[in-house]
Amino acid sequence: MANPRVVEIPIWIMLALPTAWIVSLFCAIAFRSHPAIVQGSVLTSLFCTAAAFVVVPAAIYALIANPSLRTLQQGLGVAICALPILGMVAAFLFGGI
Repeated sequence: MANPRVVEIPIWIMLALPTAWIVSLFCAIAFRSHPAIVQGSVLTSLFCTAAAFVVVPAAIYALIANPSLRTLQQGLGVAICALPILGMVAAFLFGGI
């Protein structure tokens, strides 16, 4: 039973979150001698992870509720947007990525 009122999450959001997460972590590594930049980068990566915890379930619900949204682009967007969550879980379980 398709719900036509459910719309897709824009693909740019699903690609911008993991990109900002990766760039902020690389900045933290590259500028490790500057504590203010490292703190800002880590804070940015945490905000990206928190946003991913909102966007990924919403995108999964949209794909489940409206089968017409099930495209390769949306599926890959959800998988890529889940990277910050998977990175956080990997760091928690294994001590690093």
